[in-house]
Amino acid sequence: MSEYSIIFSIDIDLSGLSGAEGWNLPAFNATALGKWSVVLDCSAHKDWASPSNAIMVDPSGKEPAADGIFFHSKGDFNIGNIYSFEDSDVVSAMKEAEGRVSQGNKEGLNLQKDFTYDKSMEAILEIAGI
Repeated sequence: MSEYSIIFSIDIDLSGLSGAEGWNLPAFNATALGKWSVVLDCSAHKDWASPSNAIMVDPSGKEPAADGIFFHSKGDFNIGNIYSFEDSDVVSAMKEAEGRVSQGNKEGLNLQKDFTYDKSMEAILEIAGI
């Protein structure tokens, strides 16, 4: 089953609870399709997620990301921390999302207008000074 098959079949997306995920394309795509996403209120989620289009969970702290496989505490890359959260906060957010499912996520659908290839290209050209 592909990622998009999963996104189309779910009512609520929880991929935004990865404390190490950056922009989080799966959660963004689900939200832009009008689904409700539960996301941590941190990292690059803040570029697109807001209380009007997602269920936000405040992180409770950070923990080392080092796993000795991909993340190494003394490496040149893949070092740092991941955000953590309280289970009770996520349970509350999931209950809130369950209550919103029947309404759909109209604000989430607006992401399709806000994040387009044209707007991305304009931003790149502006940064490049072209």
